[in-house]
Amino acid sequence: INKALNIDGENPTYWKKCARINIALKNYDQADFSFKQAVDLGNYELDTWLSWATVAKENKDYDAGLHILSQGQEFYPDSAEIMYKAVGFHLLSNDKINARIRLIDALKKNSEKLQIFQEEFPEYYETEWVKNIVAINKKASR
Repeated sequence: INKALNIDGENPTYWKKCARINIALKNYDQADFSFKQAVDLGNYELDTWLSWATVAKENKDYDAGLHILSQGQEFYPDSAEIMYKAVGFHLLSNDKINARIRLIDALKKNSEKLQIFQEEFPEYYETEWVKNIVAINKKASR
C-alpha cells in the first residue's frame, strides 16, 4: 500500500506504464493522456511515439496521430516505422496526395519495411495505386 501511495507522477516511466495498462483496458483517452505526460516528462523512445499514434488511431483522431508521428520523426528522422505509419494516417484522413508522397519517400528510404504498412493498414495496401507505386519502386531500385 505504501508503494502505491508513493506514485511518482514526475517519472516518465510511470506514465508510459500507465499508458500501456490503459491500452490493455481499452481506455484510449486515458492512454492518450498518459503518453502525453510521458513525453512531456522526457520519454522520447521510438515505441512511445508509435504506441501513442496507435492510441490516436483507436480514438479516430487521425490529425493527432499525424502530429504525434511528426514529433516522433524529429527524434527519429530515418524511422521506417514512423514513415509507413504516417502513410496510413494520411489515408485515414483522406489525404491521398500526402499519402502517395510519404509512401514514395518511405519506399526510397527502406522498402524492406513495407510489411509494416501492409500489416497495419491492409485495406489500403491492397489498393491498385499502392501496388503500382510499390511496383514502380521495385523496378527503379534494380
